[in-house]
Amino acid sequence: TAALNLSCVNSFVVPSSPEIHHRGVGNHISAAMAAASDELGVLFTTTDDIEHAREVFNLVDTNKNGSLSSSELGKMLRMLSIDASDSDAEALFKYLDVDGSGSVSFDQEFLPWYAEAADNAKLDTMAVQNVLLERRTVTHFDQTPISEDVLTRAVECAIRAPNYSESEPWRFISVGPETARKIAQLRVDELIDMGNYEGAGAKMKRWIDIPGWCVVTTKISDDP
Repeated sequence: TAALNLSCVNSFVVPSSPEIHHRGVGNHISAAMAAASDELGVLFTTTDDIEHAREVFNLVDTNKNGSLSSSELGKMLRMLSIDASDSDAEALFKYLDVDGSGSVSFDQEFLPWYAEAADNAKLDTMAVQNVLLERRTVTHFDQTPISEDVLTRAVECAIRAPNYSESEPWRFISVGPETARKIAQLRVDELIDMGNYEGAGAKMKRWIDIPGWCVVTTKISDDP
């Protein structure tokens, strides 16, 4: 449904060139839009893609006149969770309103832009998917200190993982060298108790060489 797939074009970038505000360059814009319309994106080629674009368009075309006003376009950006100011939305409207009619039509003005934005979003999604598919377990680290900014970004990504009823049961604890050594020692003692003396020594050396620790725990509920 459109409600579930609206985020597919949230990689939108508002055109920043001041030329888009002047009708004198309308021919250049028309040529660019025509070229985009001819190609209609590399990935955005299926009937389903076009139908979805039409569904999004119809959702914000509140008066059902087959075109979008400036306010309706701004509403669409908010629906797509696109971080755009009112002036950004107005700039986009002027960019898309190639013929200067004061409204944006579906076929000649809205669809080429939507197709390009959807293609960009799909490419971004494919890049993320490739990273996930190519992930590997890292056991050897250099000694570059981990900055707070890097740790914060990692945690911000982690807390967006799916979780039951938005309970977010996890806790992230940044651990310093002294505490990390104590944790490593607990593991070493466990291995020694198991008779794995060689593994204990290797474990201590490898763990204390890790330049930064973030311990992830989970909140235990009393609910059975």
